[in-house]
Amino acid sequence: MSKSEFQSDRSQWMKPALALVIFLAAFLPRAIYPVSRPAQWYTRSVMFMHSVQRGAWEETVYSEHPGVTTMWLSGVALRLAGVTPEQRSEGPYVDPDSLTARESAIGVLPLALAISLCIVLSYLLLARLFNHTAALSAALLMALDPFFIANSKVLHVDGVLAATMCTSALALLVFVRERQMRWVVLSGALAGLALLTKSPALFLMPYTGLCLGVGFVADRAMGWRRALLAGLVWLVMLSCVYSALFPAMWVAPVNTLKTVYERAALHVGRAHPNPVYFLGRAFTNDPGPTYYFYTWGFKVTPIVSVFALVVLLYAMSGSAFASSRRMTVGLTFAFAFFFTLQMMIGAKKMPRYLLPAFPLVDVLAGLGLAWWSKRIPDLISQALNLRFRLPGVLIASGVLLQAALVLPRHPYYDTYFNDLAGGARAGVSAISTQWQGEGLDIAARLLNGLPGAERQAVASHKDVF
Repeated sequence: MSKSEFQSDRSQWMKPALALVIFLAAFLPRAIYPVSRPAQWYTRSVMFMHSVQRGAWEETVYSEHPGVTTMWLSGVALRLAGVTPEQRSEGPYVDPDSLTARESAIGVLPLALAISLCIVLSYLLLARLFNHTAALSAALLMALDPFFIANSKVLHVDGVLAATMCTSALALLVFVRERQMRWVVLSGALAGLALLTKSPALFLMPYTGLCLGVGFVADRAMGWRRALLAGLVWLVMLSCVYSALFPAMWVAPVNTLKTVYERAALHVGRAHPNPVYFLGRAFTNDPGPTYYFYTWGFKVTPIVSVFALVVLLYAMSGSAFASSRRMTVGLTFAFAFFFTLQMMIGAKKMPRYLLPAFPLVDVLAGLGLAWWSKRIPDLISQALNLRFRLPGVLIASGVLLQAALVLPRHPYYDTYFNDLAGGARAGVSAISTQWQGEGLDIAARLLNGLPGAERQAVASHKDVF
């Protein structure tokens, strides 16, 4: 076998092998020991499937989010597990407190699976935008992002929203680079799933316009007709997926859209009904735009914060970066920047609302880690007149450091706070994001082991989200 044939043969099995590694790195932390505390999406998922099975399509608007993607995934799994609503005078209902640990896990597992597959898809898209080394680095940092993991271990909408918005944006960036319409189709379909999940995905509409506009200006070979056609195809795919998977749209599309977006609009100007802790105060109104600055400061990891900055400085260094890749980095940063601005506008603020921007910052950090891992050995080789290359070792070191900081937090990953910002001691005094009742199960096991525990009763607050 020749050298070229050997390299080709190795690449054929390396890509699926790396995809499997990324999948396991993403899936296992999310699937092992789900910690879902909010109960409303269990009820909504079961009620959603109950309405679908009865053909009551108009009843499938259970939230302004609207949460349809989450309800399909978890609803099917819970239905297969035998979780059905009780028939009561007030209508279909399932008591969340009656769910067993097994049923809770069944509700979360399909979400963890879907999110993990999106991370693998992100790796494949990034490999087309950059190279397999940078794509692997970025995907592993995304898989091991503690804030992303924490919101993927709960039956809720934010983890699915972040995963679908990220992959939609990356597919769009591949189109801008390659100008092949299949990537617009994929991006639009994923955007449809994102919008079915939660209304902040509307951000993808102006972002798509930005990407197509920048792509046209940077490369006139695209042509304005092709750019307009791409935008139209993207909107058609979004609309088709949204309509096909939302049963209420089958019978009352106008009223469904009106109901969803009128309810969603109310949240823009109204603060969360639960008090929001920020800098030592419990806010019952808008805590202000700096709330999300603190969220960024405390919820990224040192690896991500340092190397995201590295790649931005690298991209601005002129000839050091190819113009097409500089444009891709710029548009990736634009997603995180403008999405953060969008969420600052609303009065209703919680840290998890910022989650869709985190995977894109992980992408920037992965690119920065890959560049640094190649550049440093090159500089040392030139300075010492030696020839050695250690990019793989350096990238592995960065990813392993990320894992070492994050995985010990299992299963409560939201207890992680950026060590560069002062760690947990500083984080909990500034912005508390622990909304899963972290540690209550540990406390319960300890109390149940005390003498006379069977004669005692202990109560805990019950969050409503």
